[in-house]
Amino acid sequence: MAAIVATPTVLWRQVLGLTAVQGAITLAWVIYRLYLPDLLAQFGWSP
Repeated sequence: MAAIVATPTVLWRQVLGLTAVQGAITLAWVIYRLYLPDLLAQFGWSP
């Protein structure tokens, strides 16, 4: 009886898509954290 060995396949489009989404979320948080003190000062609150 011969064993069937399945070769693992990586779905690179999905991996790159998830990487792009994670990068966009991280970049949005970085920009938000950099802009937050200015935004709070604009409303008259202390940063």
